[in-house]
Amino acid sequence: MTSPYWTHLVEPALGRDQHRPSDRSTLRAAALELRARGLTAQDIAQALRLSEAAIQALLAEVRP
Repeated sequence: MTSPYWTHLVEPALGRDQHRPSDRSTLRAAALELRARGLTAQDIAQALRLSEAAIQALLAEVRP
């Protein structure tokens, strides 16, 4: 289920034509920032147009 925050505030602001990062490190940084703002993995997956499993993998990566 998508959060009301996402449905009413974030999704309309982003729209479907927005550019999303394409390299893994930038995608991970975006996912981490969105998680820090309180979005769920499902919400982040919708925002970045990736699967929830891909987002969970990005969030689980350990960086030096």
